[in-house]
Amino acid sequence: MSETTVTTRFKKPKARYFFKEWRKYRGYTQAELAEIIGVTAPSISQLESGKQGFTDSTLESLAQALACEPGDLLMRNPLDDAAPWSIWENIPAENRAQAIEVLKAFSKAS
Repeated sequence: MSETTVTTRFKKPKARYFFKEWRKYRGYTQAELAEIIGVTAPSISQLESGKQGFTDSTLESLAQALACEPGDLLMRNPLDDAAPWSIWENIPAENRAQAIEVLKAFSKAS
């Protein structure tokens, strides 16, 4: 009995990052963000489209300019109004302790 080798080629899924969403969330144009972090606007465009990679240093600079954590740029869409973090960020800092207590009460009621 002969063996048949099947070769398939799967395209690796493109990682989805949220550079553009964070830029828009903070109200910057590509040119404005580029100037803040010291790169060109086309570089920001290529980064947002996935045509250009990034270094840890670039990620840190973007996060600082966009007032978020580097991980936020990779995993969190700030424009998703239904996400828990979007709700949390809209709660005034002085009311967050109360919000936590309400959430604890809901979790105990389950």
